[in-house]
Amino acid sequence: MNVLHVLDHSLPYITDYSLRSRYIIKLQKDLGIKPLVITSPHHEISSSPIELIEGVFHYRTPLPPKKPGNSNQCPFINEKSLIPALGRIIDHVTINKKIHLIHAHSPFLNGFAALKICRQKQIPLVYEVGNLTGEKALNYNQGIANPAAHAVTKNLEIFLCRQAGAVVVTEEKIRQQIINQGVAREKIYMVPNGEDISLLQPVQKDEEFIQKYNLKNNPVLGFIGSFFHHEGVDCLLKAFLKIHEKVPESKLLLIADKEKTKKIPPSCRDVSGHIIYVGQVKKKDIQRYYSLIDILVYPQLKQDVTDKFSSQQSLKALSVGKPIVASDTSDLRELLINKKTGLFFKAGDISDLTGKCLKLIMNKHLRQDINQCAHQQVKQDRKWLQGLAQYLKVYKSLLSQ
Repeated sequence: MNVLHVLDHSLPYITDYSLRSRYIIKLQKDLGIKPLVITSPHHEISSSPIELIEGVFHYRTPLPPKKPGNSNQCPFINEKSLIPALGRIIDHVTINKKIHLIHAHSPFLNGFAALKICRQKQIPLVYEVGNLTGEKALNYNQGIANPAAHAVTKNLEIFLCRQAGAVVVTEEKIRQQIINQGVAREKIYMVPNGEDISLLQPVQKDEEFIQKYNLKNNPVLGFIGSFFHHEGVDCLLKAFLKIHEKVPESKLLLIADKEKTKKIPPSCRDVSGHIIYVGQVKKKDIQRYYSLIDILVYPQLKQDVTDKFSSQQSLKALSVGKPIVASDTSDLRELLINKKTGLFFKAGDISDLTGKCLKLIMNKHLRQDINQCAHQQVKQDRKWLQGLAQYLKVYKSLLSQ
């Protein structure tokens, strides 16, 4: 079975989106499916138009020439101009690689480009919805949604869900939203975010990196994510100053998850060796950095952005057995069990965040108990093989029609 995945972007960019799609593709390949990948112009190719990544060919779509008069203030016009370019690559690969089914992953750009080819070639289409708000419609710097863009994008996503042969969602709340918009319940399948447990296991602290960052005998708090306003990094920094007063040997490690994260708050710079900004790290080194961290902190603010997007970084933290302190945002409430696999604090409450971090720093046995429970939860509830069975069910059902 030859399955073509149409993605916004992929490895080597390290994001929640690229990691989820990477796990899907890897496991499908291991089970005998022959996956291929096309990425949209958003991937921004810099070298070869075709890359072989982990044994799977990735076809890159170049950005089309910009037409005079196009306005960057009209995102939907700009997106629409990318669809024909992506469609040409999909058409070429579909013909030359004898594709049996196309699996398009949101945003709507990928779905519309794939839908046209599927209709022409009479190929089944699976559309995977990451959210119903549209990542491009959100102002990440302020964490505020543009209402008009939000509404248009949601309507486009729902249209694709109605047109696709099957729809895959990651969360129950998204599934219910789609059903409420009139999409047939029986065509919607849920495959939650999960981890390839064989890739992420609890690891011993990396001695080389301990020496590199001078972390010997230091309790280390860590943040891995983007430095946008809604992520709450400023809140974490203010809390860390209070934590440092109580535990002077404590340190804070800040790791960016996206190469394009350029707007780093000045307060994130190294302060007397206790706050260490690492930047983006190489994929092969990610476990080494996880090994350094004793407590992972996700201090998202209570805003529209954090309600709409779940973070796979927190799932990776559970997989490698790290205790999590997280704000009480909706996506993490769905994943963590308070006081068992992590601790919640009131979003934006610096005193509460400080107290929860100090509780874990001071109580080694509590950290160990949470570590063990967290990793067991992922092993029992979030194995990717369980989700993969759903994909096979979807594919076989569509191909048999």
